[in-house]
Amino acid sequence: MKKILSILGAVSLTVTGASSVIACGCNKSQQNIKILNKIIKCINLGAIFMKGEIPTLTELLVYIKAKNSSAIYLTENDFAVKGTISKTTATIIGKGNFTGEVTLNYTKKEKVDISLLKTIEAPAKIIAENIKYVSKDEWWNPTRIKVFEAIQNIDKLLTKNDYEITCTCLDFFDNGHLDLSTPKILSLLIKGKNNAYGSTSEIDITLPIATTN
Repeated sequence: MKKILSILGAVSLTVTGASSVIACGCNKSQQNIKILNKIIKCINLGAIFMKGEIPTLTELLVYIKAKNSSAIYLTENDFAVKGTISKTTATIIGKGNFTGEVTLNYTKKEKVDISLLKTIEAPAKIIAENIKYVSKDEWWNPTRIKVFEAIQNIDKLLTKNDYEITCTCLDFFDNGHLDLSTPKILSLLIKGKNNAYGSTSEIDITLPIATTN
């Protein structure tokens, strides 16, 4: 009988001296103010995942960062919505240390059918302290990277929070350990959640003989 193992696949500048302060005529908080439209230069966010008919601030922020490397440190505390968010546009205004406003454009992206995934490449190498007693982390970490790569080949907007993985193998023992002195077959079942739906059929991959280096 197969043994089942479920794995939840989910510079500030300080100026001192009275003369500097008088010459500048501004305080520290004014010096730290950032212009929102200089941080967010790409305003077309493209197709985005959203749970409802309109995006939340959290959902908008994910795609703002994805499209604008300069916005990597932006948080929800740095901006607010001006007016009403629509199905295709949202105007945000800076707050706190941010000022200015930006109008974002987007469309709703439908959930992805995870059953489109048919094959997963096995890891080329598994490193273990003891190849006859390979821990779950030792064989799973390289395997889940391959699962994520396969998911990304379906849709690059999917994340590790959009699917769950169930592994089955005849040879599991001691909470997921494997004897990888010989190759072992894993059966993987991927189930979509959040921005994905559906489920794959069982996908078999063959784990290679482990090495110690």
